[in-house]
Amino acid sequence: MNKNHTLEIYRKRLLKVLLHIEANLDREIPLAELAKVAHFSTYHFHRVFSGMIGESVQSYVRRLKMQRAAHNLLFTEQRVTDIALQAGYESLEAFSKAFKKHFRLYPTCYRKCICQFRFQEILNFINQLPKGDNSMQITVKNIPTIRVACVRYVGPYGECAPAWEKLFSCENLPINADTQYIGIGYDDPKIVEPDKIRYDACVTVPADFQSTKDVNVQEIKSGKYAVVTHIGSYTEIAKVVEELLGRLLPCNGYEFKAQPIFEIYKNDPNVTPPEQLITEIYVPIK
Repeated sequence: MNKNHTLEIYRKRLLKVLLHIEANLDREIPLAELAKVAHFSTYHFHRVFSGMIGESVQSYVRRLKMQRAAHNLLFTEQRVTDIALQAGYESLEAFSKAFKKHFRLYPTCYRKCICQFRFQEILNFINQLPKGDNSMQITVKNIPTIRVACVRYVGPYGECAPAWEKLFSCENLPINADTQYIGIGYDDPKIVEPDKIRYDACVTVPADFQSTKDVNVQEIKSGKYAVVTHIGSYTEIAKVVEELLGRLLPCNGYEFKAQPIFEIYKNDPNVTPPEQLITEIYVPIK
C-alpha cells in the first residue's frame, strides 16, 4: 500500500476519534472505545494517537477541558466550583492549581483580569463600527441537523486555506447552487496556543454522501442558535464573536451552550473584496 495513502487513512481514523472525544467531553471515555472508533487494537491505539497528535489521550482530553473551563470563566456566570467539577476535578484546590499551571493565573483572578481586558477590547471594537451599523443585530434561529463533508485543520485560523484546498480537491464532492460553505472553529485563539487551534472546513452534503480517504463526514447539531451577520474581513470575525458572547447575548437574555460556533460564508473570498465579505455567525444558545 502507498505510504501517503496509509498516512491519510490513519489521519482520517484519528479525526473520527477527535470528533468523538469532542462530542463526549463530559464523560469518561474508555480507551477501548476510542480504539474501536479508530479501528485500531487497544494495545497499539495509545501509541498511534500520541505519535500523530503529539500528546497522549489523557493530556489531550485534559487540555480540552481546561480550555473549556477558561472559556466558561470568561463568558458565563457559572461558579468556579461548578466549572471545576465540569472539568473533572473533585476539589476546587486541585482545579485551581492545574488551571494556574496552564494559564499562569488562578481561576478567580483569570476571570477578573482577563474579563476587564476583553471588555475594553470589545468597547474599542464597538466604537470603531460605523454609526448606524446594523450588522450586529441578533436573529434567533432553530436549525435542523446539518450534514457536512469536512477537512480538519490544526493551526492559526488565518492559515486554514490548505484545508479548503484539500476539501475542494475531492472529486466526488457534490457542489451545487444550494451548497453552503461552513467553517467550524473549536477554539478561542486567546486561550489556545496557535499550533493547537482546531478548525473544520466544511460543505453541506446530502444523506447519501459517504466519507472518502481524504474527506470526513460529520453533523452539526440541531437546535437554537443566535445568529449575526458580519460584513467585512474574516480577520474581524474573532472580535465579532467576542462582542456577541460578551455583550449581545447577555444583554438580550441569552446564554450560550457548550457547543462549537460555526460560520456560513455567503460569498467567494477569491473574487470578493474583504470589506464586502458576508459571514453568518451561529452561536448555540440554551
